[in-house]
Amino acid sequence: MSAGSDTGISRFQTFRLVATESDLAFQPSRTFTFEAGTEGFKVVDGTFARTDAGGGANGSAFYMASSSVTDEQCDVVQSPIVRLTSASTLSLYDQFAIEPMSDAFYDRANVGIHDVFAGSRTLVAPSGGRTYNANGPNGSCVTTGLPGWAGAGPLWQESTWSAVALQSASFAGRLVRLDMGYGTDPLI
Repeated sequence: MSAGSDTGISRFQTFRLVATESDLAFQPSRTFTFEAGTEGFKVVDGTFARTDAGGGANGSAFYMASSSVTDEQCDVVQSPIVRLTSASTLSLYDQFAIEPMSDAFYDRANVGIHDVFAGSRTLVAPSGGRTYNANGPNGSCVTTGLPGWAGAGPLWQESTWSAVALQSASFAGRLVRLDMGYGTDPLI
């Protein structure tokens, strides 16, 4: 409306703010143990449940588990929103029994960074500890055609991501979630 104009017309627009920075606080380090609950992790697709069956890593009781022995499954769980710095690193403990290599790896699991505003997922491969052992054109859901873990991964073992492996500089200051995915093909 221009100055001095009196048309009596009002216009309203509704908009929604998603993931505003109302409660993000700097923490030099954050550990999720799942001892008191899911700690803000949310299931995006399929099955990921907090359980104490067999015990967790490093003597903890609980952990998050995906589905087991299920064909054509897509399990995805995401962390609470975090804001990485260019020096951020990641460490997680994993244990798995995923379909082993036959003529190829068909089922696999991996970790990605989910950019909240872009809505995109970027694979991040561990640089140390237990690294990805599956690759090739197969996989399903968020693991399709991407490296990941497959076969036998007995006992809890640590996988680590350096700042370079985590691509922290690319995501520094952005609102992201850690995204863990597990996909199986339609066959046994």
